[in-house]
Amino acid sequence: MNFFARCLSIAVLVALAGCGFHLRGNITISPNLARVRVTTSDPSGPLKANIEDTLRRSGATIEENPGDGVAEMRTVFAEGLNSPFGMALV
Repeated sequence: MNFFARCLSIAVLVALAGCGFHLRGNITISPNLARVRVTTSDPSGPLKANIEDTLRRSGATIEENPGDGVAEMRTVFAEGLNSPFGMALV
């Protein structure tokens, strides 16, 4: 690895550590989120699968249908983008 690449790598690591970014493992979720329904514009896409996997690892039950006691997480996509524009927990 050349000198520039090493310096750049060190600078990125220092910046991430300095801003408070840390890799996180599983988190404890609120009992209000024990049952969650995830809705995205692409029902079989990787974003929905990743969100559901993370919620499952945290102890949530993923529900397919809305109902009493089921929190709903919706992701909204701006036209033509491949990343979430915003999320709302209803």
